[in-house]
Amino acid sequence: GSARRAWDWETDRLEPLDAVVRCLGVGTKEDVLVIPFLSVEKGRPQGPTFYAASEEAALKDILRAWLVGPGLKISHNGGYYDSLVARTFLAVWPKNQRDMILSQRISEPEMPHSLAYIGSTRLDIHRWKAGKPAENARTDRELWTYCAYDGSTTDDCEPAYVEQVAQRNLLPLLKLDHGVQAVCRTMHVNGMLVDQAERKRLHDHFAASA
Repeated sequence: GSARRAWDWETDRLEPLDAVVRCLGVGTKEDVLVIPFLSVEKGRPQGPTFYAASEEAALKDILRAWLVGPGLKISHNGGYYDSLVARTFLAVWPKNQRDMILSQRISEPEMPHSLAYIGSTRLDIHRWKAGKPAENARTDRELWTYCAYDGSTTDDCEPAYVEQVAQRNLLPLLKLDHGVQAVCRTMHVNGMLVDQAERKRLHDHFAASA
């Protein structure tokens, strides 16, 4: 549908093109649906553990349709990291996105841009990121709860930043930032050509003079 939803992947590493998906959170500040894909609990096989192959394929089809559909997708750095994960995991580029990290950067350029900072200053919420559950979760429930807090916090805080941007007549800048972000994520996928002969020459030159 056309409803607004926050979304957030939990993965096993920082590099989105190599990341293994653990779960996906989709929802609002009131309710977040966490969709598991791979368990973090010891003793489980390192592969799809929650669905039969046909079920997982059908679920991925549903997620693809949602990501490219008309609904507004709210995220925190989702226009970059989560989009790259979606491209790798689901082979689509999400559409109709709004990334809070960009509106918050415009609104508070000199302040930290982490979701932990935003949640701690704008909401009466406990320190859900303390202990880094995204990396150190010992149970699936712990990781899923963490993912749900990420999505709920994003949906709760994002509109205020967009309103601040609008009040300063900077919505064109926000649109430009989203465009630049899309270019950068494509560059991340494509990489760049490196003149290996010149690279070796420079390496040898500076190594000799060190």
